[in-house]
Amino acid sequence: LITSSACVHIFRYMYEQQDFSFLFYKKNRLDNALKLYTYIYEKYPDDSSANTAIFRSASILHKTGRDTDADQLLLRLKQLYPDRESGQRATIEYAEKYLNTKPYEYWNKFFEDLFTRPDSYGLHEQAKYMLIKTLYKENRMAEAVDMISNFLGMYPESRYYEELNTIKEDYMFAQLSDVYNKKDYITAEPLINRFNTEYPDSKYKPRTDIMLNE
Repeated sequence: LITSSACVHIFRYMYEQQDFSFLFYKKNRLDNALKLYTYIYEKYPDDSSANTAIFRSASILHKTGRDTDADQLLLRLKQLYPDRESGQRATIEYAEKYLNTKPYEYWNKFFEDLFTRPDSYGLHEQAKYMLIKTLYKENRMAEAVDMISNFLGMYPESRYYEELNTIKEDYMFAQLSDVYNKKDYITAEPLINRFNTEYPDSKYKPRTDIMLNE
């Protein structure tokens, strides 16, 4: 019989050795792993390994098709351990899964805890990207582009940079084209100049050059 103290020590040893996949996943002993993790976080919620036990439990539940239970654990992690990496990663994982099912206002509130804490684990970028995509999906383009401008300034090396920069480029050209086509040339000219300055190699450059010279 393994004592409760031994369970915690066993878990800590496996965590330190980063040997989860070999001991559990590779051997397909997911139910045994789930029992151990559940015991640890239920009996020792204040232990330093409890949050990781919850995160691993959620992963196992997802792998075995118990998504509803897994989602509840992710939300539990978010609530109980907002300062720890697993709690913040749970926030991101849950949002990724359900991003298209709820509006921007919901997710903006959902990420509040994350944004009020230092970006110790590099997850603010991903959360902000998801907020932008939600605005884009809802066709709230002015708000989305405003967020994109801030995002591009903060994360110039982001893997999302090209995608978001293209959205901004397309939107800016559409806006200036709309003004130009209404023959409001006085308003259109500074918009075109700003666009050409920001996107000197834009695919729209031949068109904006024509606008300026007409």
